Amino acid sequence: MKFKVYIYDGTCIDVLNNPLVSDMDTLFDSWLSTMKYLESAQAMAIPSFEEDRRGVSFSPNVSGKDYLKN
Repeated sequence: MKFKVYIYDGTCIDVLNNPLVSDMDTLFDSWLSTMKYLESAQAMAIPSFEEDRRGVSFSPNVSGKDYLKN
């Protein structure tokens, strides 16, 4: 997994070494695994998938909710 931080305060995480040559199932499974890790570390918002798994929305995690209260 590669991790980059950009000047504009954005973050890029490559969940596979070669994501552009991977099949969609492998890419999606790797993304889910990465999201679960980041969620447990309270570093990422919590994803909620639509029933058909084609859409996703995000909710703040515990640390995000605390930040929003301030």
